[in-house]
Amino acid sequence: MGWDQLLDIPLLQLAASQFDVLLTIYRGIEFQQNLAKLGIGVIVVEVPKNQMRYYLAVQKELSAAVDEIGQGRVTHVRFEP
Repeated sequence: MGWDQLLDIPLLQLAASQFDVLLTIYRGIEFQQNLAKLGIGVIVVEVPKNQMRYYLAVQKELSAAVDEIGQGRVTHVRFEP
C-alpha cells in the first residue's frame, strides 16, 4: 500500500481512516499512542515469534476479538502453549 515510509502518527491516522481494526504485535502501542482519539480498535497479538504457526494457534481468539473490539479500544490475544 506504500505506507512503509510513514511514521507512527500519520500511519495510525491513515489506518484509522480506512480500517476498523488494527492487529499488531507491538505491545507498547497503547501506552505510546492515544488510540481512543484515533477511533480504531487495536488487537495486540502476543506470540513468542512473528511466525504463522503461532497465529494459527490463536486463530479462534483473534476472530472473536475482531468481532468484539470497538472503536478506540485495545484488547490482547495471548498465545498460551
